[in-house]
Amino acid sequence: MYVVHSDVIEKNVNDIRKAFRDNGVCLELHYSYKTNAMKEVLEIMNRLNVLPEVVSEEEFNSLFLQKLIGSEETAAE
Repeated sequence: MYVVHSDVIEKNVNDIRKAFRDNGVCLELHYSYKTNAMKEVLEIMNRLNVLPEVVSEEEFNSLFLQKLIGSEETAAE
């Protein structure tokens, strides 16, 4: 069993953005889908407008299909 604390993830993302913004740095956050591909985490990152970081065509295609058809199957692949 895994426990996902969405409020902690959201706070961390917002803190990172604020730290850079407060220092005049324009920042785009990207999240490695391969590092933690839990559907719940990916949904949180998507909601927070954190962009995907993918390294292979297979990852890209899986991500593209997941967004295109909203399939849970492609998130597990």
